[in-house]
Amino acid sequence: MLKPQSKNKNFTEESKQTVLDVFLQKGPLADWLKLCKYSLTPRTYEMNVEKLLLAGCLLVNQAAHVFVNDAFKTPANMFIALLGKPGCGKTTIMNLMRLVCDAANIYEIPTGSPEAMEEAIEEYRDGIIFWDEAGELVEKGSDYLQRVRYLLNKLYYLNGITRKKTTRKSVEIKPRSYYVSAVLGAIEDDWNRLISHWKGGFERRFLPLRLKKGRRMFEREAPRSEAVEAVKSLAGWFKPVRNGVFAVDFTDIMPVLREVGSRLNVPEEYETAVEEYSLFVLSAMLVSNVLAEAGRGEDFRRKIRSHGHYSPRGTINSFVTLSDYNDLYIVTYSDHVTKIFDEKLGEHMVTIPVVTLVTIVTRLVASCFTDVNVEIRESKVLEILDRIRSRVEKGVKVVSHKTFVREIIRIGNANIYRGYVKFLEDAGYIRVLHGKRGKKVVLDLDAKICGNCALFGSSLCHNVSPGMPACKDFKPLEEG
Repeated sequence: MLKPQSKNKNFTEESKQTVLDVFLQKGPLADWLKLCKYSLTPRTYEMNVEKLLLAGCLLVNQAAHVFVNDAFKTPANMFIALLGKPGCGKTTIMNLMRLVCDAANIYEIPTGSPEAMEEAIEEYRDGIIFWDEAGELVEKGSDYLQRVRYLLNKLYYLNGITRKKTTRKSVEIKPRSYYVSAVLGAIEDDWNRLISHWKGGFERRFLPLRLKKGRRMFEREAPRSEAVEAVKSLAGWFKPVRNGVFAVDFTDIMPVLREVGSRLNVPEEYETAVEEYSLFVLSAMLVSNVLAEAGRGEDFRRKIRSHGHYSPRGTINSFVTLSDYNDLYIVTYSDHVTKIFDEKLGEHMVTIPVVTLVTIVTRLVASCFTDVNVEIRESKVLEILDRIRSRVEKGVKVVSHKTFVREIIRIGNANIYRGYVKFLEDAGYIRVLHGKRGKKVVLDLDAKICGNCALFGSSLCHNVSPGMPACKDFKPLEEG
């Protein structure tokens, strides 16, 4: 869970609503949410609106070819995983994204063998990969999965792709000469099976959007006429920027980003992912707002230059090598002043302090990685208990936390193994000790060792190792 940012309980919801009012009342993100609202069931939309916003950010970044204007010119293409139970709306959301892509001339990169995908990327250069079911990927086998993982890792950073002619034609794709995002749909079990094959943290390339099931039995999704208008409107926003690149500069607000980030209670293994996706989402929201303020029409480019800094053709190659694109727009952040409409006040100006926007976005992104409901399976618990029993019978009473996770629990996903560790500890099967030399796990709770002593770790304890035989001052832990 994340630490609260303010003692005022209304801070988060009130400031979040202000951000939504400003950024989502007009522009491509507003039209994307409108499309979702009039295509999904009311409960599904209401229960998942924040996750839908994040999915819309992928569309904005893909359509406008958004980069973070840092020293590395980091691409803001996004990989998202739509996770949830059957009927929660995964397939519908992916189909809505496909509708937008078709209307805005964004290619769908066909899935298949990694070699075929490389050839499609070389041809199209610009598009989104959709995998409707992660379960299909898992069934392909470990060799296929590793080849896909290798390709996706290159696509995430827009690295160069080179393949000399083998059974298929040669492929030569220069770095940053293409722009590709990815959307994957899966039930939680299939996602866990998939990332167990993609060890080494690759699953953290994906932003997991866990959807809640809002549709009731026999309640059908029926897109309304407003949804059709939203698709047309999205095409109107995206088509004028298809030949451009947007670079979002966060130099002026980096101190705020660091300050807000320091207050997030995020596990270390997710810090980089939260940092990257917070910048990607902020970039999409700022670009969406720039487009909304500039409007559409023949004078679009003239208007957009007044809301950002424009660089003519010729400077683009020093930024990225998307050689087919003509325009480069640099978007900077200042405390946002923009027009919104309120039923009571009419049209009025609202200022969004940077700290408010950054706090809301970083908390939202961090929650995607940290708020996970882990289903504890009895069969898995029995397997773990068998391994614990086997260790104890061999005289092993204490192991490091790392050994416990890798060799006894055998689950790679941090959120999931934490759920099992907590369950086993709460049920009285193990004891987790926190010390200066790292965490230890006591497997034999009946052994007369320091780790089972009530004095262990206190000023009255003389030992530093929980596995050492207890001394004469041993004091058993009180039960209950």
